[in-house]
Formats: sequence, structure tokens, C-alpha cells
Amino acid sequence: MTRRQRNLLFKGVCLPLLFLVHTANARQTEAPDPFALSFEELLDVEVVTSSRRLQALSQAPGVLSVVSREQIQAYGATSLVEALELAPGVLGTGTYMFPVNSLSIRGDQPGQYNTHVLILLDGQPVRETQNGGADLAILRAMPLGGIKQLEIIRGPGSVQYGTNAFSGVVNIVTDPGVGSQGITTALGSGGRQMLSLSQGIERQSAWATVNLRFFNDRHNPYRAQDETNQGFVRDFDQQNLGMRLAGGWGDWQFSYLYTDSHSGHGGTLPIASLFTEQASIEATRQWLSLSTQQNLWQGQLSIALTYNAMHNHYTNPGPQPSYMDAHDWQWDMRWQRDLSADTTLTLGVELQRNKGDSAGDHAQSGHIQIIPAYQDNQQRAFSEIAHQFNQRLSLVAGLQLNKAEHGDSHLSSRVSANYQWQNGWLAKIQYAEAYRAPSMLEQGIALPGVVMGNGALQPETVETWDAQLAYSSASFYSAVSLFYSHNQDLIIRRAQPGQTASYFNFGEQRIKGLEWESRWQPVDSNMRLELSWTYQQNLAPGVNTDNASSMPRHLLKLGWIQTLGDNLQLGVHMQHVRGWQNPPGALPYNPLTNPQTGVNAHLNYHVNACLSLWLDVDNVFDQSRWQPEVTRRVVNTWPYLEQQRQLTAGIDWRF
Repeated sequence: MTRRQRNLLFKGVCLPLLFLVHTANARQTEAPDPFALSFEELLDVEVVTSSRRLQALSQAPGVLSVVSREQIQAYGATSLVEALELAPGVLGTGTYMFPVNSLSIRGDQPGQYNTHVLILLDGQPVRETQNGGADLAILRAMPLGGIKQLEIIRGPGSVQYGTNAFSGVVNIVTDPGVGSQGITTALGSGGRQMLSLSQGIERQSAWATVNLRFFNDRHNPYRAQDETNQGFVRDFDQQNLGMRLAGGWGDWQFSYLYTDSHSGHGGTLPIASLFTEQASIEATRQWLSLSTQQNLWQGQLSIALTYNAMHNHYTNPGPQPSYMDAHDWQWDMRWQRDLSADTTLTLGVELQRNKGDSAGDHAQSGHIQIIPAYQDNQQRAFSEIAHQFNQRLSLVAGLQLNKAEHGDSHLSSRVSANYQWQNGWLAKIQYAEAYRAPSMLEQGIALPGVVMGNGALQPETVETWDAQLAYSSASFYSAVSLFYSHNQDLIIRRAQPGQTASYFNFGEQRIKGLEWESRWQPVDSNMRLELSWTYQQNLAPGVNTDNASSMPRHLLKLGWIQTLGDNLQLGVHMQHVRGWQNPPGALPYNPLTNPQTGVNAHLNYHVNACLSLWLDVDNVFDQSRWQPEVTRRVVNTWPYLEQQRQLTAGIDWRF
């Protein structure tokens, strides 16, 4: 989609909806209150991601975090990746080709695609199989309006969700009756523009909701040295457009998501002489889901049909345009029954049909096929049984059989136990496995001089142990988690300077670490402090480094929310990383990464129940931020997407 087409779409869709908002009956609502629940009550917040059924956070298997809509608004997150970085152990990363395309959880980041963290929308996968995780458009353009909460599993999720749920799962949970219904407009430095809209309608047993987001950054330059030590300048000028439509009638639900992100990038290779400053990428994702729940055989049958579409268009002036297309269908059937008052059985089957291709026009070679047209099938079958022995102890055990058309079958298992004392203490322990099938790009891409695929790749596998001890009271919550993961057959892309890159199975890697998270909110106060610290080491035999994935050893986060008087609220969030490890042998042409601190501040003034004025300051200390180059691993570092301090002022009108 061209810039003109996006503007026409914006005018054709947004403006009529703005008229609808102005003519709707105004309904006064109070601003979200981040202090409404005590920490004891927060542990009883219901989540669905761990076992695909509603259960209290304290009873959910594994290590799970929740980011509420109140936190998202109090800290002023403007994109999905910023909202997810409010959670412990989550770091947004990018590369020369895909700015902010990946999520690193617990220091696991194998390359430029988001292959190890599976994103869900209301429990259904937002998954594309050609690249294994081209999620730039989701992370940058996803509308935040209507989000009830973000549920993040830190650790494997293959038993529930299959391939790509390797080191984490993110579930975007929406609620048509919850969320900011209104309009937000904002302007900022660097030509920043933002407009978002949320509106819902409910009539008896039917409901419908729409969420829109339009975000522009017109001037976002960065400077770097390429692999030949040649300095160059690029502008990550970006435009993001996101739209979500959802509705329901009775037991049926429908949801559609469109996200489009247009951004400058460094080219398909980090070699400045090959590309001009107009090199750009336009990433588009579409997602469609139709689902229902019906009573069957004294249980509940859930059926969902999900369609995922991915289109990436690259402009590398020469001219050398190219594209990537993928269309993935998934049929999900799940039956759940309470065998007794204390025991629940879940059985499920997933059938997936994938097809796509990639091609381009080269200035010298003419039309080239980058990834041949393909059709691929995947099947999954899973079962899980959960038993509540008493009010304190619960156990969960599950299996999933995964079969891809290209590759061997794989069986993933999970066993989890939770024990809760009456005095506020909680203990969890879990063993879980996961796998990831090689993507079609990793197996079949053919770009001589750039990268070649490898049809002999084996699936990646991981085994993880988690142990967590937590304590909560009305004003205090703290949890310590230990984790150990053994990854095998990791798929890595690597090249020597001047040579064609390729994919291969790296071997094994062992990740071990510690997570500590705490929250303190004095009773009857208007202040909350949130702290998390993740320490991890990634060990790979035969590699001269103690951090094989190049992610930071320390990830520290500190949040402070303060209400000043009756109308003013301040949210400050700090993210500090240190202990980065550059790839072995990488050329030291760019600045080092150690350490770096990002601070964002959000000041919100509530004029009345409907109107708020706010001011955002991103990267308060104007710190230059660099990250290891994890794609080719030839040059040492690459600049993060947003380098400069940004000031943004906006208006919220709720109705």
C-alpha cells in the first residue's frame, strides 16, 4: 500500500467514524484508576493464557505476568512494544532491516525475526509461517484501545500453542465493555503525529467495537558504520496505521485486525554503497478470526477459524523492489470438561494450511524468485489435565504432538505444581518443553550474495525448569523466579565479511537466570512503585562468550505512578540494560552498548471525567542507544530505532 493509499484509507475509514463518535450519545466515565485493586486482589485477576481457561493468576501454571490497561495509560505507552516492555524480562529489539521486529524474553534472541515469542489475540495466534515472525506491523501499529490486559508467559508454551511459543507467549486480551472509548490526538517533536479512536456499541445480545490508530514520526535519523566501515545516514521516518473491528452475537464472535507500518531501513545488507537513503520497508499484517463456544457432551466445545496474512514490500532503490506474501489458515477445536469438582480435562486439535512466496525485480538480474511458491501443512493434537487436590495444592500435566509437513514429529510435555499458603505465600514449579519448526524462508530463500536457505534444518527444541516463590499483602507484592533452559538445534543466520550468509543449526545453548519483581503501594495512598530485575547467562559450548544470543545480562525496570491532588497523575518508567555481549569476531566499528538507560515520563491532567491533557517525554536523558547486530553478526552494533528525545502533547476525550 502506497502512502497515498494509506491517506485515502485514513480519510475514508477514520473520518466517518469520527462523525459517528460525535453523534453518539455521550456517556461520562471515570478515568482508569491504577490503585483500584490491592495486590491480594490483583493475584485473583483472571487470566486465560496458561491453560486456555479462566483461572486466577495465582493458580495459573508457570511464570505469568499481567500488564493492565491502567498501567499502559498511566505510563503513556504509545505502541504494543512499549506496553510489553512494562513487563519483567521483556525487551523489544530490532535490526538494520526490521526496526523493532522482535521481543526478547529472558535474554533469548536468535535473529531478526520474532521466531521465539508467539503473539496471540484473544487466545488465537497472530502467526505467519514464511519468516516465522515478521511482527513489525503488529508491534508498531497495533491499536491499544480496547485492550483489557496483556498476559505474558515467560517460558515455553508449545503444549498449548505449538510452534513459535518457544521462550514466551504474549496474549492480547480485549474486552468490548472495557477500555478507553473516545478520541486521542497528539503532536510532537520530529514531526510526530498521532490519532486514535475507540468506540463500542451494544444492543441486547449483540455488540460491536472499533479501534483505530494512526501514528507518524517524520524525522528520525540515525548514523552508523556499515560492514565496510563506511559511515552513512538513514532516516527511520515511519508511518503506522492500525484498525481492529470486533463483534459478537450470542455465542459467536468475530474479530478483524489490519496493521500497516512503513519505515526506512538500512537495506537487505548493512552495506551503505548498495542502497540509497530512500530504502524502505512496508509491512502489512491482516488477521481474521471467527469463533464460537457450544455445550457438548457435558463439556464446552470451542471452535475457531483463524486467517493470518503477511505482506512485506521492500524498496531498495536501484530500482530493486521485492515482496514477501504469506497466507496461513488455522482450524482450532478444543473440548473442555470438568470430570469432577476438582479435575478438568482439555483435548484439542489444530490444523494449519500455509502458502506463500517471495519475489523481486533486480536492476541487473531482472525478475528473481526469492522464495519459491509453497504450500505447507501442520497438525497439532494436545491434551491437558488439571487437578485441585485442596485449597492449597494444584497440579497440571499436558502433552502436545506437533507435525509439520517438512520435518519430523515432536512431542512437547508440561508438568506444573502450585502451592498457596493462607498467609500470602505462593510457590510454583514447572517443567515445560517447546519446539519451533524451521520457517519457509530459512529453508528455501535463494539470494546469492545475500543469504541462502538450508533445506536440511532440524526443528529447534527447548526444555525449561521454572521455580517461583511469591508473597503478597494488601500493599506489597514480591516474587523471585529461577529458570533454566536447555536449547538444542537453534537456527542461526551467520556470514563472514564479504560472503553469502546461510542458516544452520547452531547446536545447543543453556540459559539460566534469576527474576525478581516487586510492587509497593501503601494502603489508602496515591502512589505505586514497581521494580523488576532479570539476570541471565546464555552459555554455548565451544563459543568464546557467556552470552551466545547477545542479549544483555542485566535488565532492570523501575516504574513510579503518582497522583498529585485530584486531577494530576505522573507516570515514570525506567529501563536499564547492561552486560551486552557482541557476537564473537564482530567488527568493532560502532559504539559499544554498555550500559544504557531509557526513561519515559507521562504527565496527565484530568480536566473532568471526559477530557484529559497529557505530555509525554520519551528518552528523557537523550541517550544514544545501540544494540548488538544479531542478524549477520559481522559488525558489532546497530542503532536502536528511536535515538533522540521526543516530546509529545495530546488530548484525550472519553465518552
